[in-house]
Amino acid sequence: MLDQLAPRGIGIFETYDSSIAGDLFEEEEQAVVNAVESRVDEFRLGRNCARKALEHIGAPQRAIPVGKSRAPVWPNGVIGSITHTGFYCAAAVGWRSEFGGIGIDAADNRPLPTDILEQVTSRAERVWVQKHLRSAQGHHLAADSLIFSIKESIYKAWNPITGQWLGFEDAFVVVDAGAKTFVAELNKQAVGFPTRVTGEFTYDESTIVSSIFLKL
Repeated sequence: MLDQLAPRGIGIFETYDSSIAGDLFEEEEQAVVNAVESRVDEFRLGRNCARKALEHIGAPQRAIPVGKSRAPVWPNGVIGSITHTGFYCAAAVGWRSEFGGIGIDAADNRPLPTDILEQVTSRAERVWVQKHLRSAQGHHLAADSLIFSIKESIYKAWNPITGQWLGFEDAFVVVDAGAKTFVAELNKQAVGFPTRVTGEFTYDESTIVSSIFLKL
């Protein structure tokens, strides 16, 4: 799925096979030392996907520990993003000399609980969600989970660059469902990150994947 979205110069790896999870570096193990087994397995799979993605751009195979904001700490000169949901896991990486930000997110292709929907969307976004769900295409795409995924992608691109928090209310998303693209306007400003970003998404029966790749 991610291979449909990634531009030239991006290394990606995605899988539905949890059995390929590899061993962790010692620095990585510290992040899940007290975690339940399912979380450890998820973390191992994510790091293995990340290392396979790094291979595609010729980057060194090093530890990818967890930073203060819980984001991955990539090898020098590299920027990237990791995501997982259900059985799906993916990573995307690129060189900082080519990309100013990378954010990917996967979500289950099923509706959000009503209370969660109200937390992550604006009134205008909820109007679009309801309109889309009434359309024929809406039967195949959980529009509310798409908005959630897009905002997660934005945050994953934003935080490593700015070091700041970005809430769901800080991004207003407009989706073109036919073209599978989106535009987001941010109401927060930070050096090195635009206030208007564009991205793409794709989906199948079980999973939605959204992405932002900011070229320099």
